[in-house]
Amino acid sequence: MLVPYLSHAVTQPDIYEFIYLPILSLLFLILPLYLSLRIDHYSLIDLGLTWKSRSLGVVIFALSFGLISGVVAFWTGETVVGVTSLSAGVLLLLIYNNAFIEEFYYRGVIQNRLERVISQRWSVIIGGMIFACSHLFLDYKVLASNGGPGAIIYALSMQLLGGWLLGLIFIKTRTLWPGVICHYLINWMPSILSLLVGN
Repeated sequence: MLVPYLSHAVTQPDIYEFIYLPILSLLFLILPLYLSLRIDHYSLIDLGLTWKSRSLGVVIFALSFGLISGVVAFWTGETVVGVTSLSAGVLLLLIYNNAFIEEFYYRGVIQNRLERVISQRWSVIIGGMIFACSHLFLDYKVLASNGGPGAIIYALSMQLLGGWLLGLIFIKTRTLWPGVICHYLINWMPSILSLLVGN
């Protein structure tokens, strides 16, 4: 709700990410963390905030998939968020603002809660749908004006597949970190490569 107004008011990426930081932290980290720990009596490990992984193979897959997807997106120009020229500081901040916050909220909190009410399979399916729909909601106007219904359907299907993939990574590893890194590389590896090669 606030994002469209903020993006029109602040056009510099560096300043935008710093203004966005406390908003994201409060709504998608501090409040859900407090409710999960105090009211639901979850532990930090329950929420995926641990470095221990249940599957080294899935960790390697997640890192490889993120890296390869990001490199291919850069080479083909078919990126998730575009090849945006961003400073190294913004790219570092996006590890937290984009990848960590989203993985914590969608996998650590929402998927985890769904898992306790329904099966793991359905928690991944429904959690992925929530992830996809929330992303589509934020980007609906841009997609509709740039590509019409086809762009909306394509974006929804890609976000849905991404949500399911990241949900499975969380289920198999029980830690957020492989998903955070995979998510970050898919979204921002094109910008990192653009910064490194000077495009």
